Amino acid sequence: MPACGKEYTQSLFGRVIAPLGRTARKALISFSAPSIRFQTINQLDSAGYFALNGLSFPEKTRFLVSASGVKGGKLYTPIIENEVFAKIISYPKYLSQRAYDLRYKLAAMPDFYDSEGKPTVLLTESYISANKVGPQKNLSPYPEYKFKPGQYKTAEQLEPYSNYDIPSFLVSHYPGLRMGTLDTVGIPTTAILSKVNRVATGMTISDGWAPIVIFIDKFRSDFNDLASLVVGDLEGLAYVTGLDANKFVSTGDGVHTPPGVLLVKTKPGRNTPPNVSTMMPLGYQKPARYYSPVYETAAQKNRKEKMRATLYWNPNLKVKEGRGNLEFYTSDHKVPYTVLLQGISSEGKPVVAMARIAR
Repeated sequence: MPACGKEYTQSLFGRVIAPLGRTARKALISFSAPSIRFQTINQLDSAGYFALNGLSFPEKTRFLVSASGVKGGKLYTPIIENEVFAKIISYPKYLSQRAYDLRYKLAAMPDFYDSEGKPTVLLTESYISANKVGPQKNLSPYPEYKFKPGQYKTAEQLEPYSNYDIPSFLVSHYPGLRMGTLDTVGIPTTAILSKVNRVATGMTISDGWAPIVIFIDKFRSDFNDLASLVVGDLEGLAYVTGLDANKFVSTGDGVHTPPGVLLVKTKPGRNTPPNVSTMMPLGYQKPARYYSPVYETAAQKNRKEKMRATLYWNPNLKVKEGRGNLEFYTSDHKVPYTVLLQGISSEGKPVVAMARIAR
């Protein structure tokens, strides 16, 4: 494969600005693209940058990018770096089929084909188990994440407590939670605390308390946002502890086990958190046909304009049994047409072909 060629997948990358204009070293990034039903979260690397790779989305897809501190602080600003485009190159030298030595062929054949020349397939046993669960709203930043029984509460289950404020509901229904205060830069702040294990002196494990991690509508939030809601504002609620919480938060500051993670989804009409920015990066283009305009007046007909170079563009040509059909508007100029086809074969090899159509 070429070291620098066409972009097979798309990516987003950037950094996060912490309070006072510093580059953040520890922060969580949440990505959401409602039009393609995509959500995920990411963390910064050691240099303070984030990268989201392996994407594929059409042009005019809008992404919501949210940044927050590891402890839930919202004074963080995500900065999206400018997109980088690789130089377009030709692939002829990569298209020749590689020949194998006869001895290698004879040695490898028994691993892939039986004595009759039929491909062999080795099947491994798998065990499938299932638990009956009720319908779940997608509360998680991870697409199609499913909560375990007992972790998720539906709107119907929350209905009897619709007038409760959410902190009071959590403390009264989850024995491992309590209200407490944190000393943040000399300013005491209220928080919901969950029990965690900490590494004490001499590498011994001791119990401690840490604030829970809060996600509201798939974005990292804090206690103040949660305290402004009541249970009746929610379409779903999930509380995750133990090993399941590792997926949503990284431990630190001597913490051996992660704190609890609360995920809620509000009913339509709620405001987006203020530490969220939007972007619309370049995606793949939808099929388009370009036609030559029809000029009615003499002045229009005498205009000298550049000839439109592209008459048809399709980033996802459908091919069936080695054949694909396309239609395009012809040009008013009597010139030959160039057809350029580039793509990846089912075997993962780059393919390029060029043809000319005389008119």
